[in-house]
Amino acid sequence: MSPLQIRGVTKAFGAQPVLRGVDLEVPSGRLAAVLGPSGCGKTTLLRVVAGFERADAGSVVLAGREVTGPGTHVAPEKRRVAVVPQEGALFPHLTVAQNVAFGLRGGRGARRTSAARVTELLELVGLRGYEERMPAQLSGGQQQRVAVARALAPQPDVVLLDEPFSALDAALRASVRADVRAALHAAGATAVLVTHDQEEALSTADVVAVMRDGVVVQAGTPKEVYRFPRDVEVARFVGEAVVIPATVRDGVVWTPLGHLPLAQSAPDGVGRAVLRPEQVHLVPEGEGLSARVVDRYFYGHDASVALEVRCPGDVLLPVLCRTQGEMPEGDTVGVRIAGPVTWFPGAA
Repeated sequence: MSPLQIRGVTKAFGAQPVLRGVDLEVPSGRLAAVLGPSGCGKTTLLRVVAGFERADAGSVVLAGREVTGPGTHVAPEKRRVAVVPQEGALFPHLTVAQNVAFGLRGGRGARRTSAARVTELLELVGLRGYEERMPAQLSGGQQQRVAVARALAPQPDVVLLDEPFSALDAALRASVRADVRAALHAAGATAVLVTHDQEEALSTADVVAVMRDGVVVQAGTPKEVYRFPRDVEVARFVGEAVVIPATVRDGVVWTPLGHLPLAQSAPDGVGRAVLRPEQVHLVPEGEGLSARVVDRYFYGHDASVALEVRCPGDVLLPVLCRTQGEMPEGDTVGVRIAGPVTWFPGAA
């Protein structure tokens, strides 16, 4: 049985519904990212799982025990859930070792020698030797790693992380994410990360659950959600997407960019095709479709090029392309599309 099972959870504040029937299951030892825009209900869901909010309906089962359900609401301190807030919330008057040891009170970890457990956890998060430092002597990333060690100390059934990297500088964010992910996996912890950052969810989680308007609209591995989005809105939210009008005939997608292979089978009909910017390849002028460079965005490790592609029938189509190395300097380039596309029926 999965350590965390959420079934049909609803929650409203007054007349405003926030959760509209959330279903989610997190496998043992996996990190799940609940991804969605502000106001979609992801933080409220985390608070319901933690026990800070009472659900109006539905159930939450932790390690086989129902903690939220009809007539049931187990107090937060009795749920065996650990919460890592946005900025760590370390006790400023306690040393690093004392902060981590604080999490041992009343937990299974208390059966072991506290000092040994603290040393083990600090080594796990890459901070062994920092035992006697005060929180004010640590960087933001180090504070978050201490907060994760404190959360893991009592060996909780589930660790909940509430946008824990949002306050960090961009340069620190990726490295701290990697450290925290490695620590959680090394500890065999089951965890839920709440985030609005698509890159964070895709690069950190084992399971991505996309929330919209109070429900989980799609859950799967990062690769599944990115490559096979449930609908156009998910495609646009989980990474950049190029959405174009398309018609399926005999297993082939016909688009203004030419006929393209399907990522999965689809019935004949009119709709929209979704491809990713990395599938748009720049080729020398005179090859492929002709395109005009509208704008360029340089990120260091790669770049985006906004194009206006001239398609058969003199149709102009806006397209975004990801590229590395030198960006096109001329106004006109060639474009080719590589790989299959996802198609959705409906109005273009």
